[in-house]
Amino acid sequence: MNTESRRAERRNVQETISVSDTMTGQVVGRLGNLSESGMLLGASAPLLDDALYQLRFELPDRTGKMVPIDVGAHLVWIGSANTPGHSWAGLRFLTMPLQALRRDQIPGRYERWIFGTALTLALFGVVMVASSSIAISESEGGSSYHYLIKHLVVLAMGTMLGGAFALLPLAWMEKHARLFLLLALLLLVAVFLPGVGVRVNGAKRWLRLGISNFQVVEAVKLFVIIWLASYLVGKPSAAAGAPKPARVLAEEVKGIDPVEVEAEALFNARLMNSIFPLDTEST
Repeated sequence: MNTESRRAERRNVQETISVSDTMTGQVVGRLGNLSESGMLLGASAPLLDDALYQLRFELPDRTGKMVPIDVGAHLVWIGSANTPGHSWAGLRFLTMPLQALRRDQIPGRYERWIFGTALTLALFGVVMVASSSIAISESEGGSSYHYLIKHLVVLAMGTMLGGAFALLPLAWMEKHARLFLLLALLLLVAVFLPGVGVRVNGAKRWLRLGISNFQVVEAVKLFVIIWLASYLVGKPSAAAGAPKPARVLAEEVKGIDPVEVEAEALFNARLMNSIFPLDTEST
């Protein structure tokens, strides 16, 4: 028997949860107890010792909805039970779906298409800034690459900030979600402070950061999304009467893949304007 697997904490199952073989569709027994690495099966069908099985059972999520769990399992031992035709079997999990893991066990990953698209846009922007600003820089009597260097510095700052956010644990962001909302409010107020906010084309939407101006709504959108996701984790029913994209977000937060995500950009804009009405002067 694999003694390492037995070190995992086992939880007894109070209700009857049927376990079926996905290859045959036959119910092979009921769940006895469960751990992160294996389970005890009260088998009602013949099983082969040291065999591999693809099994399916359902467990309730935090809202009480039953979620199907598919696992690959290795039958480590089997023994007779008191009921004729039944047996007890210990199985070690070989594969485990993400919805069956604790959040801190789920491996992180990066979307290659999103990363590649962002990189392509960044490189395209560098080329455009370089080709369009050299003449302007020379006419102002400065370095030919003044605006290009400024653009690269800001791009490097954004890359480092994005990398720092990618390294933050989701649990930490959920715990401090209200802090993100407070920071969003402070940023929106800061644009009206003398010497801090900058008026561009009649609209006060910018902060002066020394080497560049920053439009605060870009950060505010991210902070509000973090807060909203944390809020929907605790109260998924709050999105029941919201626009469809909000309900999709609630389903995603609960760990259920949404069928479709539509009008995301429009929803974000309407959400921001409804919570934080912005100056409507032209930019």
